[in-house]
Amino acid sequence: RYTPGELFSQFVNSQRNFFHANYLLVPNRHFERVFFDSYGLVGSAESKALRVGYCRNDPLVNSKLAHGESVHVAFMPTWRGGIVDRRDSSAEQIQELVALFDFLDSHLPSSVVFWVKLHPLVEGCVDLSPYSSIFSFPQSEETYQFLAGCDALVTDYSSVFFDFASTKRPIVRYVHDEISYAEGRGFCLPPSSLPFPCARTPSELRFLLERLVDGGAIFFSKIHPVRSWS
Repeated sequence: RYTPGELFSQFVNSQRNFFHANYLLVPNRHFERVFFDSYGLVGSAESKALRVGYCRNDPLVNSKLAHGESVHVAFMPTWRGGIVDRRDSSAEQIQELVALFDFLDSHLPSSVVFWVKLHPLVEGCVDLSPYSSIFSFPQSEETYQFLAGCDALVTDYSSVFFDFASTKRPIVRYVHDEISYAEGRGFCLPPSSLPFPCARTPSELRFLLERLVDGGAIFFSKIHPVRSWS
């Protein structure tokens, strides 16, 4: 859980960066309003909002797949913890990730290729070399360029699912610690309002990925949201 001092420090640091910017890129009017209100920029900052979307999302729009029979899944979890307990929080998350990868590598269908992109605070701390179907995102390729070529996304509370949703491909939320995360961080949107199936254990995640291989219809697809599997 963040302390008031931690929250204020993060807020001030972000606000200072926004004050120094001439232009802020926003995807729509709703985000612009929330963004400027939340950071106290209305009437105090000279920054101008440009509603041009995010250039990082350009590779995702109209991207195409050509993998044959293999299913390439991107895994992009957020980091846990606060500023003062980074080491302990990172160690706990690393332990959880290793247990998850051990399970998935032993149980996933051979047609699934699991690509991992971790937060910088834990990236490089998990050795993926022992696994036969789990790999790190290529260092030589920009993250969203590579993500554009993936068949599906697994994440938790990261806003990357909003970006990847533009591909109309399956998205799974792996939220094994949703209750404790809600108590410590809270959510901008009620998780139940998101049209993505949820897994709360490695076994449930395996089930969803198996359904993905089987072409199951429980995923976010086309332009119509589906009810969360939970």
